[in-house]
Amino acid sequence: MSDQPAVFARNTSNSIRFLLGICAASPLCLLFYTLQAELPFGFWLQALGGPDVEDVRQLVFFYSLLPRASVAILSGASLGLAGCVLQHVLRNQLAEPTTLGVSAGASTALVVATLWLPFLLDYGAEWVAVAGSTVATALVFALSWRQRLEPVAIILAGLIVSLYCGAFSSVVSFFYYERLSNVFIWSTGTLNQNDWSAVCYLLPRTVGAVILALVFARQLEILGMGDEQARSLGVSTGTARLMLVGLAIFVSAAVVSSVGVLGFVGLAAPSVARMVGVRRIRPRLLASALAGAFLLFLTDQFVQIAGASFHEIPTGVATAVLGSPLLLWLVARRTLRAGVPRQFSEQRLRTMTVGSRAPLGWIAGSLLILLMISLLLGQSGSGWNLAIGTDAQSLLEWRFPRIASAFAAGAMLAVAGVLMQRLTGNVMASPEVLGISSGASLGVIVALFLFDANEGILWRFGPAMAGATLVLTILLSLGRRTEYTPQRMILTGIALGTLLGAASSLAIASGDPRTQTLLGWMAGSTYYVTMEEAKAALLIAGLLIPTTLFLERWLTIAPLGDVVARELGVSLQRSRLIIILLAASLTSASTLLVGPLSFVGLMAPHISRLMGLRKPAQQILGAAVVGAAIFTLADFVGRNVLFPYQVPAGMLATFIGGPYLMWLMSK
Repeated sequence: MSDQPAVFARNTSNSIRFLLGICAASPLCLLFYTLQAELPFGFWLQALGGPDVEDVRQLVFFYSLLPRASVAILSGASLGLAGCVLQHVLRNQLAEPTTLGVSAGASTALVVATLWLPFLLDYGAEWVAVAGSTVATALVFALSWRQRLEPVAIILAGLIVSLYCGAFSSVVSFFYYERLSNVFIWSTGTLNQNDWSAVCYLLPRTVGAVILALVFARQLEILGMGDEQARSLGVSTGTARLMLVGLAIFVSAAVVSSVGVLGFVGLAAPSVARMVGVRRIRPRLLASALAGAFLLFLTDQFVQIAGASFHEIPTGVATAVLGSPLLLWLVARRTLRAGVPRQFSEQRLRTMTVGSRAPLGWIAGSLLILLMISLLLGQSGSGWNLAIGTDAQSLLEWRFPRIASAFAAGAMLAVAGVLMQRLTGNVMASPEVLGISSGASLGVIVALFLFDANEGILWRFGPAMAGATLVLTILLSLGRRTEYTPQRMILTGIALGTLLGAASSLAIASGDPRTQTLLGWMAGSTYYVTMEEAKAALLIAGLLIPTTLFLERWLTIAPLGDVVARELGVSLQRSRLIIILLAASLTSASTLLVGPLSFVGLMAPHISRLMGLRKPAQQILGAAVVGAAIFTLADFVGRNVLFPYQVPAGMLATFIGGPYLMWLMSK
């Protein structure tokens, strides 16, 4: 009997080795298949010795396929190592270059340098990427500092910074699409190669990073024990942490500057190393690097094989699609419950509330004035002018659809935010942050491919509502297991949004001409809204928003939990279902008008609360007016600030709303 545990352990170890052997052989088989499809095996030796310049197959073999495989291995190893280092330094299994905003900061810095500071690129794109990564990481640490860099807080801050960097890149690309088209193709994480320069660039950096990580493995292991124990062993925690985080930033920025953003490889590789039982720090560093190389290499081989039959997918999009479910799984693990930062509670918000209550009449009056200005004032070829008389009538048919759709979308998105915050008891919840808007967008894209129909905004409402309802149901089902913990709900929502956004990017990257018709809508432009669609949007808002006022009792009781609700005789299952359907409907209708990301669903409920409107009905009306005002103003500014160029209202609201979300996180 005493030998049974040893036999079991030995059999388990053999099984793991067998599985690892199969996993290691599979990418080699795929590589052989890819190379053989391009160049028959009998010509490989000749191509390796010196390709025949008159044989295109040998040139592609030597200068494209082999460098691409090498770059995949080196990039994966670098990101796997960076993820392992960051997870040990921060004692956080969710830490990696993507979730900490390192990759997004590097990509944004390269975009800025390409447009406005091209002379910096003369010193090397690598250092520009390192500077951007450093700024983004410093911002993440600043946002989570008051939470004492607790695991969930720092990841939440990193994902918020990544969201804002993405919004900034979207705004910039709208104005400079021609100059940045190649930059944004690169930023999706494409591994296509034309020579061996990227291999020569990455090889010394990857090898050097592995050597340095192994040299400082002792400090890394001690940091994983905690600051107090590290100081008792004579390790300067500040210096060691700064040095090791700097190493991870440098190697991640090198990958981004070379091939673009490859998300979640640094998250998956250390997880694989843990799952196969690697416990000691030096073997784990090596195992993480090897796992990262294996995962990215395998993913890229599948991408190439799929691209032979369909349109080739950027490898970075594929890694995001595969990595987001892993993030969801890690967020749901019980081991992450420790270290959850203090909740964003109603009591905390009361300390931020202004002293006096702003009357709804005064706010509505301000909105009315804004609507009149937006309708009558604008720019033309001769400058600013005030439309009166016949001019006003002629301009009305052009301006009214845009203003009406912005007004309705802002009001509906704000009310959806109130419903989400009341339903989950989480004052940082909103349709954009929780991925519900992304679900609506994906529903429209799926319907476009399945039914091959594109008849304007109205036909998209059903698919959009289906997608939003599905995401909201999944989110609440997952949140129920953890009693709707605010930070975990946000992380889950952002992970869902990342997955759905990657799936949408995958559809757009397919090259199907049908998706091109959706690009302006996804940017949040109201330019193509017709008069009929604007009237329909006002009708939907006029029906749904008043309906939410009848749910005041449910919205008051829902945040108190199931036990209190049962004692008060309220069936939360039925009430939650109705609230979910209303929130999904409001989100779908507003997303169809102004795109999937704006942060108005987060800002408007807070501004309403800060003005002293705390009861559900008051907050709904206040948020609706504030949301309508924000989007009306965004549309007015977008139409005139860079006339004759147009800035989408949704994009402009996103650019403004990002800092608000960061400020709220810091509080």
